Amino acid sequence: MACVLTLQSVSQMSVRVLQTEDSIKDLILFQKERLLHEDIDATAMLPQTVIPRELENIPDEERRGVIRALRWVMDDENILQRKQ
Repeated sequence: MACVLTLQSVSQMSVRVLQTEDSIKDLILFQKERLLHEDIDATAMLPQTVIPRELENIPDEERRGVIRALRWVMDDENILQRKQ
């Protein structure tokens, strides 16, 4: 198992960006497409989802960690129910 350091600004990012399950799914989709080196525009998901600038151009190792973390959030039903 590898440990990936995350930028401090990313770890302190406001959770307002991820208010809904659809926003989390959009961010996962964006990260997967970037992992495949697709040229995707971060503003394409607006107005529903705002992709933070800190997550646009990150190394693939960090991108995989972000995807894993977001999947963990999606699997934890208690987190999403608290927001509703």
